[in-house]
Amino acid sequence: MLSFLAKSVAPGILSAGKALEKVGRDFAGKTAASKFPASFGVILDDVTKEEIVEYHKKLGKSVHGTFQAPSANVDSSAKIKDSSSVWYGAAVSGNVSVGEFSSLQDKSITHESAQVGSYVVVGPGAEVGAKALLKDRILIGAGAKIGNGAIVESDAIVAPGAELSSGAVVKSNELWEGSPAKKARDLSKEEVKNIVETANFSVDMASKHHMESLKSVAALASQRQRFERSPQAFMEELSENPAFKSEVKRRGLIFNDSN
Repeated sequence: MLSFLAKSVAPGILSAGKALEKVGRDFAGKTAASKFPASFGVILDDVTKEEIVEYHKKLGKSVHGTFQAPSANVDSSAKIKDSSSVWYGAAVSGNVSVGEFSSLQDKSITHESAQVGSYVVVGPGAEVGAKALLKDRILIGAGAKIGNGAIVESDAIVAPGAELSSGAVVKSNELWEGSPAKKARDLSKEEVKNIVETANFSVDMASKHHMESLKSVAALASQRQRFERSPQAFMEELSENPAFKSEVKRRGLIFNDSN
């Protein structure tokens, strides 16, 4: 089951570290190519305050404890509760509600008036239809499609690539897969527990990405330079930071492009 969960959500979580790097590349290429290299690995003596302010407008923002990636498109009427996150390239339409500790991952789409509960992970590229209801502790696999008005009850999984018909109902403790999606089997207690652990992992990653997004351009340049001077010393220093103790492989650092 752990491998199943990894295939469902890992493409978004494990690649998210490069997404902040891409923000830098986009800004460098379109706004200040002569001054900002892809990873800002230079002394920024000639960078103007206006350019730095403009760069920070593109960074992820935290609203009431949520993380919204810079390339996410979230309608102003959407209500997203504490510790939930909207990742890179994701779109959230009007009147959507999202509970606590949930994650709408890379390039996912959540349509008008959909309701997403707590501890829900909507995988990369998945689509949640208009007025669909996802209760609590749910995993929607990568690329899955939840039809308009469909209901997924608590403690359930929709497999990657599955297509749930409009109005369909997934009962608690069930795994659905296929196109059109049908019940494949019941979930074990361990599988239900793993859903919550996956949601918590996503919350942890969102917190780290938000921390990185708050750093100034100069701080990012300094961070990269320290790493390039002595990778081992930098990683030892990083590993002592409580916020990063659970993950010291540099995923989530803006300058990292090796993983």
